Amino acid sequence: CTAWLGIRLLKVACPYPALRVMAWLDIVGGVMLASVILALLAVLPLLGAGVALMRVFFSAAAELPGQVD
Repeated sequence: CTAWLGIRLLKVACPYPALRVMAWLDIVGGVMLASVILALLAVLPLLGAGVALMRVFFSAAAELPGQVD
């Protein structure tokens, strides 16, 4: 499911470059989760994907009108 999410995210036209980073990290993490040996190491790229998602969220929130700094 994680690799599928990454593939679908690559097809989205988006102004945020961090979303493409998140997509690639999801693909790598999803493929690593599919193998028994690399499943424990899959946490690292998936944590990076979570950080990229936070960056996209905060970038989008900064674009909203009426935000408080």
